[in-house]
Amino acid sequence: RASLVVALLNGLPLETGWTVFMDPAQAIYGWSSDAEDEEGGARFLDLLPLLQGAVVRLSLMTVHRTSNTALLELLRRARTQAINGRPGQRLYGVRAVLGEGAGEAVHSVEALPALLERIGEASARTLVLSRRRVDVLLALSYIRNAGLACRLRIGGMPRLMAPWIAAVANELAVRGSIGNITKAAFLVAWQAACHGHRLSDGVDPEGAWRLLLQIGGTKRLVDLRQVAKRLATRVVPDEVSTRELGAGGAIIGTVHGSKGREAEHVVFYLPGDARAPASDAASDEEARVLYVAASRAMLQLEVLPASSSNCGYHENRAWHATTRGLQVEVGREGDIDACTLLLGEDARGVQDRLAAFDGKLHPVHVRTKTEGSWTRVLQLGDGAAIGALSSACVDSLGSLVTSRAKKKTSAPLGLGYLTWLDTTTVALSPDDPRVERLPHPWRDTRLVLAPVIAGMGYVKRYW
Repeated sequence: RASLVVALLNGLPLETGWTVFMDPAQAIYGWSSDAEDEEGGARFLDLLPLLQGAVVRLSLMTVHRTSNTALLELLRRARTQAINGRPGQRLYGVRAVLGEGAGEAVHSVEALPALLERIGEASARTLVLSRRRVDVLLALSYIRNAGLACRLRIGGMPRLMAPWIAAVANELAVRGSIGNITKAAFLVAWQAACHGHRLSDGVDPEGAWRLLLQIGGTKRLVDLRQVAKRLATRVVPDEVSTRELGAGGAIIGTVHGSKGREAEHVVFYLPGDARAPASDAASDEEARVLYVAASRAMLQLEVLPASSSNCGYHENRAWHATTRGLQVEVGREGDIDACTLLLGEDARGVQDRLAAFDGKLHPVHVRTKTEGSWTRVLQLGDGAAIGALSSACVDSLGSLVTSRAKKKTSAPLGLGYLTWLDTTTVALSPDDPRVERLPHPWRDTRLVLAPVIAGMGYVKRYW
C-alpha cells in the first residue's frame, strides 16, 4: 500500500499539492487479518526519498480522542515504546505498559457475559477487543447462551446488505412487477413485506425508495433487474450495507477488524507472550497492534490478561482444539449457500423464516441430509432450516479436519454451537448458472434472503 501511494503521488504534476496523514505507531497495514501473521512491507516513511519534488514533514502531537489524563499518559508511554523502543523489544515494552494494574489472573472468554452484565447499559458504547478471531467467535456462543446481545466486527465476514431489498423485490415480483416499478407499487409491497418485521429497522419507506432509485432506477421508476446487477457487483451506496453484524449491545471484535473505530469504553484481552514472534520486525509489528487496541478508548480502557488456548488457522479458517474434539470457524464470506434450499418444497418457508428474524442471537447447528445431495443444512433448535453450507465451505472444512486428524477424512456431518446473527440480501449475477434452476419469484428478481452465521462449530471425536 505504501508503494501504491508513492506511485500515485509521483503520477501527479509536480505543482500539485498533496497531504498524507499517517501514524507510525498504528501502521499495522502489513496484515489484513489476524490469521496472516507475517511481517509488513516497507512503510511509507521509508519510501519518502522516492517521492518527487519537495516533501515537508509536520508533526501533530495532540490526542483528540480522549481528555482522560490517566489514559493519555498510558497512551503516551505505550506509544513511546512502540516507536522508540529497541527493535525486537518494543512488544515487551508495550505489553508491560498496558499490563500495569491488570493483575496476574488470566481471563477467559467464558466470563465475558458476566463482564457485559457488570457494564450494564454502557455495553452499547463498549468495544471488546481480542487479538485473535478465534477468541471473538468462542465468546459469541457464551454471550448468546446468556441471553445477551452483541455486534460482531471481525475480518473475513460477509458484507451485510439490507434484507428489506430482497423481501420487497420478491413481493413485487409475486405481484407481477419486475421493471418500471412505480413508487405507489413499491409502497404497497413495502407494507406487505416489512410491516411487523425487523428487516426494515432504521429505514423508512421514503428513504428506501430513494435508495432503490439510486441503485437501479431512473427519476421515477425502478428496475429490479438493474438493482440485482448492481448489488451483485457490489457497486452500491454505503447505505446498503453495514459493517457490524448483530442488532445491538457491545461490539466484540479483533484489533484488525476494529481499525478506525472508537468507543467510550474499551475492554482489551491482552495476549500473553506464549508465542514469540518469528523476527524482530514481526515483534515490532505486534507492538503496534497492541497500541492500536489501547488507542480505541475515548473514556476508559480496561485491560484483561487473556488466557491461552490451542488454536490456529488452516487456509485462513480458524480452528480451536478441545480435549475431545475440534472447533472450526464457520460463517466466513462464501460459506453460506443461499440457493440450494430454494430448490426444495420448503423454499417459501425458509425465506419467511429469514424475513422474520427478530434481532436476537439464535443457536444454529449443521445437520447433513444423508440421502441424495449430502447437503449440510443450517437448522434452528426446532429443526427448521434457514440455509445451507456452500460446497466450497464443505471442502474447506474437510481439508481443515484432515490436516488436524493427520489422515484423509470428509467434512463434518454435524456441527454445533453456531450463531444466527442477522439476515442479508444476496444478489445473483445474470450469468450465475443457479438462476435458471430457481423457482419464481427468485429466478426473476435474482435477489434472495440468506442467514448471516458465525461461530466455532464443534466437531466431536474428529480423529
